[in-house]
Amino acid sequence: MKKYLTLLLVFCIQVVLAQDIVVEEGIAYIEGEPYVKIIKKNKKNFFIYDLKTNKQIIKVQLSKKYNVRAEKYYPNTKIYFLKQDIDAAFPEVKVTSQKDIVQLLLNKELILPNGSLNEEYAREYHEITPIGKRCKKTLKKDFGGILYHKFRPIVGNDTIEINEVKYECVSTAFYTKKVLYDRFGNWSKEIYRNASQRLPELVWMNVKLFEDDDKKFTIVARGLESRKTIYASIMVFDENNYDMLDEKSPYRDKVVALFSDFIRNDTDSKKFYKAYWTKYDPKGWMRIQEQKRRMTSARKHPYSPFTQPTSESKIRKPNRRKQ
Repeated sequence: MKKYLTLLLVFCIQVVLAQDIVVEEGIAYIEGEPYVKIIKKNKKNFFIYDLKTNKQIIKVQLSKKYNVRAEKYYPNTKIYFLKQDIDAAFPEVKVTSQKDIVQLLLNKELILPNGSLNEEYAREYHEITPIGKRCKKTLKKDFGGILYHKFRPIVGNDTIEINEVKYECVSTAFYTKKVLYDRFGNWSKEIYRNASQRLPELVWMNVKLFEDDDKKFTIVARGLESRKTIYASIMVFDENNYDMLDEKSPYRDKVVALFSDFIRNDTDSKKFYKAYWTKYDPKGWMRIQEQKRRMTSARKHPYSPFTQPTSESKIRKPNRRKQ
């Protein structure tokens, strides 16, 4: 399927229009049409049923999480996908009623038009925002796994699908940007997908990725670092704006293997970080340099007045018996 790159280079702001939600006798209706069956077990737990099979497909648990820095509790809605035995957490999403739960399911597109679970989206949310951490540790010059995702920006009234490959549990979410900079120089464009995005995604255009192939590619490099996970990712297109990470693309496996090799053979050069931070966050770059200077100074002078060893003249030597 042809993907037009021009759709990538716009501000993509997702807007969910308010819809009329009514819950009557355990059935949730959207604009008068049956959506899901929802049953309240107790104050904190709700079950969602498939309308056709009447089987439980989702458990929703309302909970709060204490933020030490802010010294207050924040909502932390947890969803368990029962058949798949996976879960997802939606922090900051305030849910207090059955209508709120239905609105959450609707916003996240977790229920298909036939009333069943959208399993593809369920797995994606589990990979992006699980209840627990996905990465027990991060790896330098390696990654914990490769995830294949559908990135779905909204342009106007249309949602488009773009394939994205994520290298998970890496030591930095900038890995794909860095390896591209180290090998192909400065980026061609930057993308801010919404007004609140502080740091941009980067685009390299007309890049010859393979030595034995003259084909040129456009690569969008991005990443995410959160309490749940960390990954660096790519989206890749050819000169005709075809998605090279599509399952049917003959280049998909080659591109994924190539970037795997780029990460595993990463250099220790810091040039990318200087170029990136001085352009997009110069104050942040100054703070990083100051922190490095302090760490270097601490290594040179490791002892404080309270921890320095006693001078030799003050060390009491044990008495030796005369033989």
